Order: sequence, then structure tokens, then C-alpha cells
Amino acid sequence: MRVSLVIPAWNLLELTAACLRSLASHSRGADLEVLLGDNGSTDATPAALPILGRGFLGNAFACCAMKKTWVTPRPAMPERARPAATCCSFSTTTPC
Repeated sequence: MRVSLVIPAWNLLELTAACLRSLASHSRGADLEVLLGDNGSTDATPAALPILGRGFLGNAFACCAMKKTWVTPRPAMPERARPAATCCSFSTTTPC
């Protein structure tokens, strides 16, 4: 059975890299896919994590980077009002 993990990230590159490293070392041979959602990080996270994620997890890794931090207000905004995201899919080899 395939397991899909979604990891939210905002800054804290070292912590998120450690999480990906741990997933890679403890999931060898598992049917796993990891989607990392970067919520507008302002540190080195947006540039570093696509490279680290692919290095640790290969094609089982994909990312989605928001252009700025997104917090859902109450009530939720209509879909058309949400900021755009730049996403990578599992089926592409183009880095985020």
C-alpha cells in the first residue's frame, strides 16, 4: 500500500532537512511519496529543499512553494482570491 506524506514547511531549513533525512533512512523499500508544502519561507528553505528532497527521496519527492505566507482567514476566502503556488508534480523531473 502506498503511503503519502504531506509536510508543511516555513523557514527552519535545518529542521525540515532533518525530517527528510530521517524519512529517507527509515523508509527504504517502502512505497512512499512525500509532498513538501513551503508556505512562503524567507530563509534558504525554498532554494535548498527541492534539491535535498530529491537527493534523499528521489522521484518520491515533490514540492509546492507558495509565493508568500498563506494563512486562511475565517471565513475562508474563495478559491479565486488565494495566492498562486508554484508546484511540482511527482510525474515531472523539473525542479521546483
